[in-house]
Amino acid sequence: MREYPHLRSAKGCFARWQPDMQDRIMKRIGTLLPFVVATSMASSAGAESLVFECQAATGVTMTENFRLACSSVEGEARKRLDAPPAGSTVRLEVMALDQHRISGRLSWRSGQSGGSFTHGPAISTSISDAGLNARTIAKFARDLVQVSDIDFNRL
Repeated sequence: MREYPHLRSAKGCFARWQPDMQDRIMKRIGTLLPFVVATSMASSAGAESLVFECQAATGVTMTENFRLACSSVEGEARKRLDAPPAGSTVRLEVMALDQHRISGRLSWRSGQSGGSFTHGPAISTSISDAGLNARTIAKFARDLVQVSDIDFNRL
């Protein structure tokens, strides 16, 4: 085992960040970053014309679970909607959110029609014996996009 006295504290944990270590890590990130950006851009090319909005009802606070719900629903919507018309909008309306429950619905409109929003059904997910977590919010997002059955051609 190699000893690094300048990186060890009394308990053997890292005590401080070394500049040379930071340089090595940044070089590795720099080589991986173009691949990650290109991959994410290629996977969202079909839904790039989609505008996604996230709205909170009065009394809903912008917590980490709110941000997680917004990003999860947006990801599911972009995954399921192949080629929406340019300027089309999907809006997540979070109606209730606390530690144990989330309730919301999707609304959408075509960029070509420019009319009012079509509203999907409201669904709710709750857990009585634990708090909301990433897995339950991801399931809420999948279920919400699935039951909303967004079809811009029917507008």
